[in-house]
Amino acid sequence: MKPIRTLALLAALATSPALADGIEADDAALMVGTWVGVVASGNADTVASVLAPEFQIVRGSGTQHDAASYVQNNFPKITSIPDATDFVVTGEGDIRVVSYVLQITETVDGKELQHEAPRLTVFRRIGETWFVSAHANFALPQG
Repeated sequence: MKPIRTLALLAALATSPALADGIEADDAALMVGTWVGVVASGNADTVASVLAPEFQIVRGSGTQHDAASYVQNNFPKITSIPDATDFVVTGEGDIRVVSYVLQITETVDGKELQHEAPRLTVFRRIGETWFVSAHANFALPQG
């Protein structure tokens, strides 16, 4: 699959009514692109609108957040247009598990992360839209 310019979708997707509650996309690349774009927005309300109640994130540094702590501005600061490649998609019914490699320039907890690292995002459909249930960011802090 060709790389997808996820932040190029941000302007259209992050301001779309589709994000009022969940992600309205069935294509894994668009789901991931929307997720990354929403996080890049830095807007807590927008991020909260796509998180499932059971959301958890685990980072390569070992930090962990649930939905409540994540939306209290624990998002990365993204300073590049990310490319997502190497998608592997599994799932059945209302669960979609997507692994991919994200090439991105981002800072988390004041430290720049390695620019290319795998990610794993679990989406759960609630009603007609998808929500992020879990996310693992395997990028390690630099230095």
